[in-house]
Amino acid sequence: WYAEPQLAYLGMQNQLYTLNMFDIQAALVRDVFLGYLTLPDDKSQKQRQKDISEWQAREQTLSLDDHEAFSDLQTDYIRDIISCCDQNTVPKFDLERSNAGIYKFFQDKRDNILTYRDQPFHSIFFPDKEAPTSETPWIKNKDDSIEGFLQSIKTV
Repeated sequence: WYAEPQLAYLGMQNQLYTLNMFDIQAALVRDVFLGYLTLPDDKSQKQRQKDISEWQAREQTLSLDDHEAFSDLQTDYIRDIISCCDQNTVPKFDLERSNAGIYKFFQDKRDNILTYRDQPFHSIFFPDKEAPTSETPWIKNKDDSIEGFLQSIKTV
């Protein structure tokens, strides 16, 4: 589909960043549609294909169970898209902090499959903020309502 630069495809099948990636991809598409960013002309079709092929080749080298490498790939992909966007309007978040959070998530999961969901995380938007944790371990919690969660939050 590289031959059709007016066609926008958002998303990936195996995402670690989910909504943040959609935001960044949407910013790129928005900038193209509004004329803030001009895609290379038809003469550069080979360059577009080369760029796509390089990303695909990098992904093909990854082992499916190397979550950190997938995180690095997606971090670099987002960084690449951000570099193309209007810097005044692109969504801002700390990519390095986010990538570190993904690394921590997978390490917590390897450490203990039963307790990794009980681990707190830090916001990528507000670095000083840590998510509240529940008094009830995730595996024992049978109430997934917002009210139940708010009642079970540990108070400091």
